[in-house]
Order: sequence, then C-alpha cells, then structure tokens
Amino acid sequence: MLYDLQRIYSDHMLFYWTNAAGDFNFPGFAPLQQVDINDVPRTAQEIFEKYWMETSGTYEYVATFEGMFGLAFGYIFDYGILEETGIVEEGEFSYLREDQKQKKAEFLHTAVKAAAEEMAIPFDHVLFGEDTDPTGDEILIFIPYGDLITYKRDVKGDFYDEAGNFCFSPEQIGGTLNDLVEKKIKEKVDGMMKTFTVGFAVEGRYYVTVKALNAEDAKERAMNEVFDADFGDLEDIDSDPINAEDERGNPVDFGNQEQKFPLSA
Repeated sequence: MLYDLQRIYSDHMLFYWTNAAGDFNFPGFAPLQQVDINDVPRTAQEIFEKYWMETSGTYEYVATFEGMFGLAFGYIFDYGILEETGIVEEGEFSYLREDQKQKKAEFLHTAVKAAAEEMAIPFDHVLFGEDTDPTGDEILIFIPYGDLITYKRDVKGDFYDEAGNFCFSPEQIGGTLNDLVEKKIKEKVDGMMKTFTVGFAVEGRYYVTVKALNAEDAKERAMNEVFDADFGDLEDIDSDPINAEDERGNPVDFGNQEQKFPLSA
C-alpha cells in the first residue's frame, strides 16, 4: 500500500527513534538533545542492535508507524529528476510556480505509485512524501518488527529468510525504485513528445578527381560526379564548383578554356 508521507507527518503517525546516523531520539526531547539507548523502548533497542546499519546503500531509521515498531529504509529522489524531465530549468527548483508544482506532483505520484505496485518486495508499507526532504521527494519502506524477525542480515546488509534464501537488500530496493520511477517518467515524457524537422545550412568542401581535356571539361565531369555522390542525409546540396587544381596542385581558371592539363606530372 502507498501512504501519503506528508499526511502521516502532520498526523504524527510516524516517530523516528533514531536518525540515519544512529543517534537516538525520544518524544519531547530536542532534536540534538543526547538520548541514551537505554532511554528508548526495548523493542527499538533490539531492532537497532540486530538490524540497523549505517552503510547499506540507503538511510535507515528505527521507527514506529501506526503503533508498530520496525525499520524504515529511506530513499530520496532529488530535484535533478525534475530537470531531466524538463519540468523546470536547472537551478529553478527552489521557486517552482504552481503549474510546475502540479506537473511535478503528477509525474512523481504516478511514477512512484506504479513503482510501488511493481516492486517484487515482501512488504506492504511504502510511504511517499512530496517535498518532505530539503533536497527533494522522499520514499520510506517500512518493515514491521514482526516481519524483520523472520530475516537474517549479513555484513553487506542483505536479508535472508530462515532457510538461507536471499530476500532483499536496501540497495536492491533503491535500484528497483530508481529504475522504475525513471522508466515511468520517461514513458510519460515520451508520450508528450512531437516530431519536428530542423534544417541546417552546412558549409563544407567536396573534392572530385576526374580525367578531362581541359578545365571546362573537368568542371562538367566533376559536376556529374557530384550529382551522383552520396551525401547521406544532406538535402538541397549547393553544388556550384568553387575552384580546381591540376595534377600538380596548380590552380586552374574555369574561364580559360585554352588551359591544357600537362600530359605528364
């Protein structure tokens, strides 16, 4: 199920017993006030000691959600996604217009909902928050303690069931989410695309070597070669001859029809 993280925060349905660095929090204490592990509930201590990791490819929090203790994995989708989709120009995310906010919400809500539905992960609590983090939008995957105790966790942060079968890793979840969200956003952006044809005036030189009786004859033969030449995707080729050289590299005047090419180099 996909939950609205903004509503959950406003209704105080989620409490973090730790931050992502492993520092403890306690209700009523100031954010930076030191809290000892023994000050928090025993279940939160057990989750922290048995399952919490600081370096697992994501942000991890010991938390309580809807009255359940558990572990929350946090993923941030920064504002670079908005720039990549063209919703906002680079550096403009700090002052989005209302229409841009609406487009952003439409893109990300649709993409994250689809991603959450497609993820092959064994839990049901996916929390999505628009602008709930200073750097962007936030996703939390919450695993209740009752589900956690069925898993074992190795030093890399991967989870296995009691039979030793690999179940999931936070890094895997993050990669799946990123891939699916970017795929969904790309699909939506591609659907808005239109086809345009843009013409470019390309200047260049194309040299043709021909055997001819004189300069004027060389010009005519070269023009025929140009007409048959393959210029790839170029169209409306301007094929007026601009200069010519003889076999020794000497300039030849097209207007001098008496000019004869040397018989030998």
